[in-house]
Amino acid sequence: MRGAARDDVLAAVLRSSMRAFAEAADLVHAAVVARSYRDDLYRDVRAWVRAVWNCSKDDASLLVATGKLMAELPVVADAVRDGLVSFAHLRELVRLHRNPRAGHLLAQVDDVLAEYAVTLRFPDFVTMWTTRLLLSPYSAGGAPVMSSMDWMALSGIWVEKFLLCWSLMGWPSTENEFSAWSPRP
Repeated sequence: MRGAARDDVLAAVLRSSMRAFAEAADLVHAAVVARSYRDDLYRDVRAWVRAVWNCSKDDASLLVATGKLMAELPVVADAVRDGLVSFAHLRELVRLHRNPRAGHLLAQVDDVLAEYAVTLRFPDFVTMWTTRLLLSPYSAGGAPVMSSMDWMALSGIWVEKFLLCWSLMGWPSTENEFSAWSPRP
C-alpha cells in the first residue's frame, strides 16, 4: 500500500484509536461520578485504572483527567469522540484544564479551543491559544469573551510560560531576536 491509500488508512486507524481513548475516558468519568471503582476496594480511580489497564500513573492520570475535561468541555469532547483531536493536542488541553488558577475558565472558550485543536497543527495550536485567546479577551466582533479578571488569570499562565522560555534561552539581545520571539496572531 502506498501514497494516498496508505495515508487514509493511517488516518482512519489514528482516529479510531482516539475514539477508543475517548470512550475509555467517558467510562472512567462515569466510574468517578458513581464511585463504582470502590466496589473493588480501590482507594481512588487512578489505582483502579492502573489495575485494569496495567499502565503507569501518568497514563492513568491522563485518562482520568481526559474524562473530567470531556465532561466539562462538551464541544472539545465531541471533537475528541469524533477522533479529530490528536493526542498531543489532547495532552495540552488536559494540561491547561488541570491548571488550578485557570482550568475552570476554559468552558468559556470551549468552542474556540475545539476549533483550534481540530484545525491547527500542534505548534500553531499552542501559539494560537496563547496569542488569540490570552492576549485579547475580546472576540473578533468586539464582544468580551470573558470577564477581565478571568482573562487576567488565563493570560497569567501564558506570561509565566513565556518568561520561563526566555529565562531558559536567554533574553533577546538584538531587535531581530526580539521580533522572532514576539507572538504573531
